[in-house]
Amino acid sequence: RCGDIDGRLRSSVGISIGGGATETKADMFGVGSNPAVNTDIGNGDVELILGPADSITVTAELRKPESIEYSATRDGNTITVVAKTKNNSRADETITVPADTTFSLSTGSGDVDVPAVNASGSVNSGSGSLTLVNTGGDVTGSTGSGDVDARDLEGSFGLSSGSGDVDFKGELAQGSENKFSSGSGSVTAQLTGTPSVDLDLKIEQEGKIRVELSETVVENTEHRFAGTVGAGDAALTVRAGDGDIVVE
Repeated sequence: RCGDIDGRLRSSVGISIGGGATETKADMFGVGSNPAVNTDIGNGDVELILGPADSITVTAELRKPESIEYSATRDGNTITVVAKTKNNSRADETITVPADTTFSLSTGSGDVDVPAVNASGSVNSGSGSLTLVNTGGDVTGSTGSGDVDARDLEGSFGLSSGSGDVDFKGELAQGSENKFSSGSGSVTAQLTGTPSVDLDLKIEQEGKIRVELSETVVENTEHRFAGTVGAGDAALTVRAGDGDIVVE
């Protein structure tokens, strides 16, 4: 069906794949300044894609749609997508957004991908990988089980994985406080630009710390490092339960 509902263009198509029902829903919302998108997905991936400056489009691939309570709604310039999944159903979301869209993306089980959004936000997955590419702003990301891959970033960041690696490449904003952690996995921070940061690195159990920058060292042991690179304009705290820490 297609229709115009409160300024929203909606379409829905149902098909059957491998004996299981699937349905594709598409909703397009016109937005103005300061757009935002929120998701609360039980089981499924969430991916942001850059699009026009005046609209947000939500495309949902619903597997076993009869077992999903799904909605995509608008409140002003904020779009909220909710998918309550049960009985092994799945809701994969592809959301096309303007580049200045703030975001709060959450899935119980699935991957979250955010590309080139120049705004602040948060990404969370109970079990899945997180990918952040070329974003700018204050960004936090956490996953219970999965890797965190963050690259070509600039801003302030809090990134954590319960069981997985955290890989960061980017520039820390002046005055920012940044925290990276992994319960079971390595943490690598490649600092671009001209690094100016206070480092506080610690391994709780097993692993080694390696710092490949010119720094003033306060403490340096196998499981603990404290020191300052440059003027120390930003702060970086890294914790690893069982894994290596590398700062370069």
